[in-house]
Amino acid sequence: MTQPPDMSEMDEYYERTRRPLFNIPDNRAGRFGCGLIIFGWFIVLLLPFTMIWLAFGNSLTIPRNNVPESELHPRLQVQLVMEVNNRGLKFTSTSLNRSADTQLCIENNTNYLLWENDASASPATYCQCYERPDAESEWQFSQQIESSCNS
Repeated sequence: MTQPPDMSEMDEYYERTRRPLFNIPDNRAGRFGCGLIIFGWFIVLLLPFTMIWLAFGNSLTIPRNNVPESELHPRLQVQLVMEVNNRGLKFTSTSLNRSADTQLCIENNTNYLLWENDASASPATYCQCYERPDAESEWQFSQQIESSCNS
C-alpha cells in the first residue's frame, strides 16, 4: 500500500511542473515593453480585416476639420489601388499653410506603395488656396498650384 505524499513533496512537484511560460516583468519598463508587444500583435492580427475592408472599395480616413471641402483634404487617407497596370496602396495627406485669418493654403501629398506598377502612378504634390474677406465669412477657392505651397 502506498502512502500519500507529504506536503513538501507536493509543493516541490508543483514548482517543478507548473512553471509559467512567461515571467511577468517587475519593473515599469518591462511592463511597458510587454504592452507594446501585445499592441503590435493586435495590429498584425487586424491587417487581414483592414485589407478586406480596403478591397471592398472603402478607404481608411482620418478627417481634417475646420477646412473648406474637408472631404477633399483628409489629414491621412489610405486607399487600395486595383487598376490593370497598378496595384498597391495610395496614401493621401494634407498640411495647412495659413498666412493670415483671411488666407489658407492646403498642400496635398499623394504617395503610392505599389507591388505592381507601370510607372504611371508617381507621387504628386499640389496646393489649393482659399480666401475670405474677413474671419467670419465662408472660404472661397482662389487658385491651385501644381507644386508645394512654399514655392
